Amino acid sequence: MANPVQLAAQLRFHLSELGSRNAHHEFEHLARHLARARIYSNILPATGPVSAGGDGGRDFETFRTGIALPVAGSLFAARSSRERAVAFACSLEKRIERKIRGDVEKILATGKVDEIVYFCEANLPIAKRQELVTAASGMGAELQIFDGNTIAEWLAEPDLFWIAEEFLHVPAEISPQMRSDDDGYAQHKVDWKARTVLPISRADFVAVKAGLRHATFEAVARPDLSFWIERMAGFLVPMAPRDLVRSASYEIAVAHLRGRGDMTSQAHLVADYFVDVEAHADIGDLTTAATLLTYAFGGYWLGQFLTKESDLHDYRRKLVGAVQSELDEAIGPGRRAGLLHVRALLEQTPAGPGLAPDFSAVIAFWNAMLDSAEQASLYPIEAFADLLVEIVKLRGDDPELLGLAARADDLLGKRMGGVAAGEKAIDRALSLLERDEPAAAIRELHRAKAKWFSGERLVGAVRILLLLAEQYRQHGLAYAAKYHAMTAALLTRYERDDGVRRLQPEALLDLLDAEDGAGNSFGFLRLLPVFIQAHIFHDDHPLNTEQHPRLQSNLGQLASLLGFLKRGSPTTRQALDELVGAWPALR
Repeated sequence: MANPVQLAAQLRFHLSELGSRNAHHEFEHLARHLARARIYSNILPATGPVSAGGDGGRDFETFRTGIALPVAGSLFAARSSRERAVAFACSLEKRIERKIRGDVEKILATGKVDEIVYFCEANLPIAKRQELVTAASGMGAELQIFDGNTIAEWLAEPDLFWIAEEFLHVPAEISPQMRSDDDGYAQHKVDWKARTVLPISRADFVAVKAGLRHATFEAVARPDLSFWIERMAGFLVPMAPRDLVRSASYEIAVAHLRGRGDMTSQAHLVADYFVDVEAHADIGDLTTAATLLTYAFGGYWLGQFLTKESDLHDYRRKLVGAVQSELDEAIGPGRRAGLLHVRALLEQTPAGPGLAPDFSAVIAFWNAMLDSAEQASLYPIEAFADLLVEIVKLRGDDPELLGLAARADDLLGKRMGGVAAGEKAIDRALSLLERDEPAAAIRELHRAKAKWFSGERLVGAVRILLLLAEQYRQHGLAYAAKYHAMTAALLTRYERDDGVRRLQPEALLDLLDAEDGAGNSFGFLRLLPVFIQAHIFHDDHPLNTEQHPRLQSNLGQLASLLGFLKRGSPTTRQALDELVGAWPALR
């Protein structure tokens, strides 16, 4: 499940696709619901769509309520503009500055307005925004502008996410996270025990979905699964809009499979979902359909969805045809990238009976997706990079997969900086280490190291160097381990950052182990007092051998070496005694 920042980024992409779909009407509705929830409650819908210019540039406006003071307990009164006349306008235009100027002039020419609120999909730099606000003020009206980034962040909030589901048709698998504390979930359940769903309400659907997802994926809430499924079934009625019926069918089927381990009883909902799959061609709808198909195949293979295999392949053929039809007509790189991503997801299911999924075809579609994504600045690459981390956990050291991941990292680095790309490489490296595939993990760590060698991430870079030293040492490559440990030790000794300096004892300890592993006894003996001095200076519990077993091991190694030299080379031992005499007392 995406965190709020990732969720906002994905919503930002789906918002940008409204323009390519010519979805002016949906954007107007989306903006009006946002305005009513966050700005003013007393709003009238427009008489004409935004594409027609509304009424004198006004896409919707407030009505005068005559309420002089807020009424206690009334959310409507609390957010009412009261006597202030407020006009709202929205636009999907990309060259937005001139459009806002023109619309403001048109609105002010039609009558007295105290305030204008403008919603636009295009992002507007703050300097340009201030210029427009100042210009409107000079004409006698306040102006507020909410651009695409702001709108996406609002839509990511739990109480507003239903607006995104209703008008952006986002994939079912992205949604705000349910509060993890018991009180938040418990209160949510109490609230819904006293309610029944309104079958036409997307807001009710999102609220019930949050409870159902929590009960599905959190074992402690699993006893509540039947309760939430019953509530979700309230949307499976004739009066509910078709898109809500399909969404509820998806949630119920997945809850049975993931929460109860059996989806067989919901075969009728799965079949109904794919009846008109071609008619729901938004990227989010197609992505959700591909996800349900993947669940269906997985359940079939695991014996958790007893159905005809031929039915699954029929669903797949319909969905592949729908995606390919949209690809043939795709306008804009963003939509094409989204469709190619769905096409890759479908290639992870078998194309026919007895056939295995073709992972090379998956990689090919995803590479084509990245070709388009490079031209679509708002395409959510970070979410795709996270998906690749999960696939690496399953497939391990696959050259095609890791090459694709490296390409996604490069694009992510261009958009968000090397830090974000480095994090994905580290995640893949840790997954590969868990799979006991050190060679591939080391390659990913080197990729992360290159992207994290900056002042903001120097602590992380040092830790990567130490992890590389450990991996090389464990595999008998003592000098490779020494090189990386020595680099880390150099950084920790001379960098001024306290976080970096605190890693000095650990870096020197890795360097000691590398010297010992290489058989460099004299290097080990010369370095040991340097380590002990750094250890005493930087550690909260210095020389505590119970807390620092590696310290105890190295002191034991010192005793062994000195004993060996006393018997084999007394002269050398005498020279070393002079060195040892200058060491800190080990009490």
